[in-house]
Amino acid sequence: MTIAELYNRKIELEKKVNQIDSFESDLVKVSNNIEELKNILSKEKKDVENLEKTSLQTYIHIFLGDFEKKIEKEQIELIEAKCKYDNAKYEYDMLLEKIENYRKFKDELKRIDREYEVKLELKKNKLVFYNDEFDTEFKRKESKLNYNNKQIMEIEEAINAGEIVINQLRNALTKFDSASNWGIFDMMGGGFIATMAKHTKINEGKRELDKVSHSLRNFNREINDVDEEIILNMNIEISSFLSFGDYFFDGIFMDFLVQSKISKMKSNINNGISKTSEIITKFTKERNRLEMNNEIIKSEINELIVHSKIEN
Repeated sequence: MTIAELYNRKIELEKKVNQIDSFESDLVKVSNNIEELKNILSKEKKDVENLEKTSLQTYIHIFLGDFEKKIEKEQIELIEAKCKYDNAKYEYDMLLEKIENYRKFKDELKRIDREYEVKLELKKNKLVFYNDEFDTEFKRKESKLNYNNKQIMEIEEAINAGEIVINQLRNALTKFDSASNWGIFDMMGGGFIATMAKHTKINEGKRELDKVSHSLRNFNREINDVDEEIILNMNIEISSFLSFGDYFFDGIFMDFLVQSKISKMKSNINNGISKTSEIITKFTKERNRLEMNNEIIKSEINELIVHSKIEN
């Protein structure tokens, strides 16, 4: 087969192989439908059997004079249920057969892919050497691919750095949530133990924010590598005097002040999580766009190779 024939066969096979997922999805739906129809069929059989055998229900319908109509109605419903069940079983078997037949195309596609890639690479090398017009266009597209790949790598590094920030912020938020709960208990008269527990959680939260501070600087560096216009500015801190004031000037007003500061801290952390998530979402969309663009460029390069002539 020529490279053009291999290319056309490859496209044809890819379309067939892609249909397998759709067939398998339909198979699950039909399988579920068969189970429902099976239950309905079982019920209709029992209804007919109950009428055909001597029972109180049979005598009631004979007494009412509608036994023949009733049994005829139940028999019709049984036939209809059987037809629906049989049709679903037939559809299931047909889908199974299709899937098996289309799976054969997978093996052929693998073989065609290998042969196509070998011939494609050989022709590309010849074109680069003998065809100046192709060489120029190929290098232009290859340069675009390399640029996109570099951007994708930078974006993934930024996404990873952002996810670290979010995880650390969530850890800090958990600590301050706990501090807030102990603070409420403290204001209700929890005493020294509640105060101790509250400040233990505040200090644990502060330690988590120390980690965030380092990770945030790294995140900003990664962001600037991708897009210098994006600025993430979060100021998260807790004044050290709070712990001192609450211990040595214990009272309802000071407790309220601590709760207010904790609440503000939680708000700042949630804001930080939201901002970081927005940037990660933006970068994820951009990465997906670049990856799709790369697939288009690769396809264009392949078509360029397939349809270009070698002059030697």
